[in-house]
Amino acid sequence: EKEAAELGKGTTGPRVT
Repeated sequence: EKEAAELGKGTTGPRVT
């Protein structure tokens, strides 16, 4: 989840799983 949180920052939301 931490990885998705950092990667998802620039995508759609804070958590893109």
